[in-house]
Amino acid sequence: MRIFCILQSFLFLSVVLGAIIIHLSIIALSSDLGRGSSLHTPLMENVSAEKVSTLSTMTSSEYYYYVVVIPSVKRNNNEYLQKTLESLEEAKPSSVPVILVNGHRPSEEHTYLLNWCVSYEEYICVEPPYVDDTLVQDVISQDKRGDTERFLRWRTTETEHALFGLREALKYNTGYIIWMQDDVVVSKELFSSLISDQEIVCLRDGKDYCGAVAYLFSRKFVLELVSKIEAQKLTMPVDWIIFDPRPPEAKSNVPKRIPLVTHIGKKSSKSVEYSQ
Repeated sequence: MRIFCILQSFLFLSVVLGAIIIHLSIIALSSDLGRGSSLHTPLMENVSAEKVSTLSTMTSSEYYYYVVVIPSVKRNNNEYLQKTLESLEEAKPSSVPVILVNGHRPSEEHTYLLNWCVSYEEYICVEPPYVDDTLVQDVISQDKRGDTERFLRWRTTETEHALFGLREALKYNTGYIIWMQDDVVVSKELFSSLISDQEIVCLRDGKDYCGAVAYLFSRKFVLELVSKIEAQKLTMPVDWIIFDPRPPEAKSNVPKRIPLVTHIGKKSSKSVEYSQ
């Protein structure tokens, strides 16, 4: 009987002691939160709850079936870019992230693009590094077609921005990457009409060479494409690296085409001056 009483007393004291420890822990946690302790880092102090949610989504392992990549530079007016973004926004599900590669220099002058990223949470503006002039000179030295320095500088910049955008897309846990230029109109049926049995699909409508206008790439294809671009960028433009139409055997390997994107650009981004 005495042993039973002792055990009962010990159990009671354990419960009381546990309750005291929990109470003290709650007080300490409340105090830390009130002071802005390590649970509230200085980096996030000026970030709204909405932006915190965006950042969390971007760094999580959440799976996205599609991620869209669009490189862009500011032109005299924003007519092309406006039509591209408005038609894409109308077509895409709200959960699809869109990476907007701001290749303009200085980047802060591309205000339409930047304001769009502020207004639409799922659009993420990223800025590629400046293109090293040593790389441009290497391209010029290996040119065999007699292209102008201005053209080769533009071509190299376009290729580096494409490479940067594709690598950004690969940071997402995604199965497919949709690539498009910033001077297109997207069909409302884009996302409902895509197929997933191909590594590469040309999305440009009409019968013109697909170029680098719009594609659906599998993740596997992009992983291989990034390596190809690195290996061939000194001697080939990015559209030929994606698909080179020149060899005789190319006719039997033309990517499947689903006409869902219309190219509306009449003025090439070659008209934009690139500062290095």
